[in-house]
Amino acid sequence: MINDVTTRFTYCSFPGHFDRDKMNWKYYWQVKKQHKPKKLCSNFDLNPIDSFDMFQHQELVQFVRDSDDHISLIIPEYNLTAFLREDDSLLVEFDRGSYIIPVESKKPNFGGMYYFFRCPLCSNRMRKLYCLDGQYQCRKCAQLAYWSQRLRPSERHVRKTIAIKNNLKSKCGSLQERPLHMQSHTFQKQRIKYVKHDELWDREYIKELTLWYGNKIYEDVDWYFPPSDMYDAYVERK
Repeated sequence: MINDVTTRFTYCSFPGHFDRDKMNWKYYWQVKKQHKPKKLCSNFDLNPIDSFDMFQHQELVQFVRDSDDHISLIIPEYNLTAFLREDDSLLVEFDRGSYIIPVESKKPNFGGMYYFFRCPLCSNRMRKLYCLDGQYQCRKCAQLAYWSQRLRPSERHVRKTIAIKNNLKSKCGSLQERPLHMQSHTFQKQRIKYVKHDELWDREYIKELTLWYGNKIYEDVDWYFPPSDMYDAYVERK
């Protein structure tokens, strides 16, 4: 996957002064635009808790309920201890005080039970909470971001086209050949989606180049992006 992305971006360098290798996007956003990226949810130091994982095994939950201390979670860094209460909520005690994380259950139509946390700060229903200085809170309250949100729009579309190709390849198919056990309309949807993201990639890449070079890039755009017959090649016209 990484090799495919690298190949795609290496191919997409403009001739002459339009060389993508010289484009430092970190400089553009952090120095020129003074943009400060949000901290990522995937950082291990945030000690996230997942309500689905925590209440997945009811035998273990019942064991914590029946224990003498009812301790469900310990984080020594903040002297934090979370106690499981009778209503399945969590009583959190740490250096700066204590608070309660409410837990809400939901019964889906196909059986079983889902459990969700209520953020102690905004009370929104969330599956995951993150610990900042001992205070558990949701992603929005903590001003956190996903890794994919740091990708440029052109990179997102490239990765989506690669994901579609890899999905078809894993099922012994390709953009030209339908996998054996895939229905025709499903295969056609995949090809239409591929064309959509490929065309959006072209547009977003032009926008990104315009941020760097202004309108002078358009003198080479017609040469670089000739009219494409990709849509006719992959999509059956009515």
